[in-house]
Amino acid sequence: MQNTLANPDDPVNRQRILDAFGPQAKIEEIRKTVNMLQNGHLQVESADPNVADAEKKRPALAKVQLNKKEDGGFHSMGSALIGSRFHKDTFSDRQRAGTLIHEATHQLALTGDDVITQGIAANIVVPTGIRPDGPASHGIAINGGCG
Repeated sequence: MQNTLANPDDPVNRQRILDAFGPQAKIEEIRKTVNMLQNGHLQVESADPNVADAEKKRPALAKVQLNKKEDGGFHSMGSALIGSRFHKDTFSDRQRAGTLIHEATHQLALTGDDVITQGIAANIVVPTGIRPDGPASHGIAINGGCG
């Protein structure tokens, strides 16, 4: 991503940015977030799976607690918790790395998850653009993390 953002006018890179962020992409904001993720540090409160599992009352993957501010933005409530699902043998190192990057975006870039807030799929984290049958009703997860 760093290489793509270093030369955003290159036709291949321009298409990559368009595909990933759409026509309204704000290159400087994207650079700021990518640099933050490259140079920042994910603070982990506990990698003991019992801590995150107990808080969620079920086997957990990982989470960073976020609170929504009045202006619609977020502020971090602290460090990440790593649950038992993160440590499963069926979870690859690549999946673990992706999970840590995901949680780092919550903590460092103060992002929320895109979730469906109503209907049959209520409160399930889904990829952006997927809608349940019926009217689209999206919200932002108040709790950061992927369960």
